[in-house]
Amino acid sequence: MKTCMIGGAIYIPVDERNCPYFNDKNGICAASLSRMAIDSNRRAGHCSTEDYDNCPIFLARTLRKRHYELRMMDIELRKGN
Repeated sequence: MKTCMIGGAIYIPVDERNCPYFNDKNGICAASLSRMAIDSNRRAGHCSTEDYDNCPIFLARTLRKRHYELRMMDIELRKGN
């Protein structure tokens, strides 16, 4: 079973047919900085489909995460010099 880390601490099962950041029980999007509630239209169009990677909230989270990872790698490389 695949897992996903959110916020550096919580592991949740990842279903490749659904967004790994969406909590269907409470309707909250963990990809959002504000943990916003997702309306049924967005949920049907992105969160609960294989198209979740086209969601602007998911994409923004992915870019923020990747930027942070690259920044940390850069800091580690500079320490080595």
